[in-house]
Amino acid sequence: MIRFLTGAAEVARGVPLVLQNPPHAKTQVPPRLLARALREVPQLIGVKMAGGDHAWYVEMTAAVPRPSIFVPGHLLATGLARGADGSYSNIAAMSPRGAVAWYRLMTTDPAAVLDVERRIGEFFRLHITPLQGPDCPTRLGNVPGRGQRLGQHRNDAALASVLRSCRRSSIHAAQAICERS
Repeated sequence: MIRFLTGAAEVARGVPLVLQNPPHAKTQVPPRLLARALREVPQLIGVKMAGGDHAWYVEMTAAVPRPSIFVPGHLLATGLARGADGSYSNIAAMSPRGAVAWYRLMTTDPAAVLDVERRIGEFFRLHITPLQGPDCPTRLGNVPGRGQRLGQHRNDAALASVLRSCRRSSIHAAQAICERS
């Protein structure tokens, strides 16, 4: 990983880097490895990770005092409370106004915001996570392969139908969450 970051920094020619290390990455970057990367690659100024419990934040800030720590948008309330600096927000991508309202709530009513975060987590569990799992049509080869275009794959219509129904149920679930807020 250090070799990769060093090469990326050379190609970036002075542009600061932020490392993204999602939970499903092949190489997980614990605090000690991140501290080493920061020492050896000065252009590395931040990291986006899934975050963790209180102990993870304590270990991370002890090992890595310099960079900004960003968490997924749906974990921003607990992340900020534990020491994260912000997020590259999947919530803002789905609902910019909702993300602004939720952030305002983080600064005015920390108790209420945890309930909203719990409900957002439930939305992700029901409507986002299934699209990332092993049964997801995109993981079963039911999408156009390399070099194929939409319309050339035998399951295009079925996939489009699945994605439309997922989108409809996700929109209805998001509306229900917003109505309860």
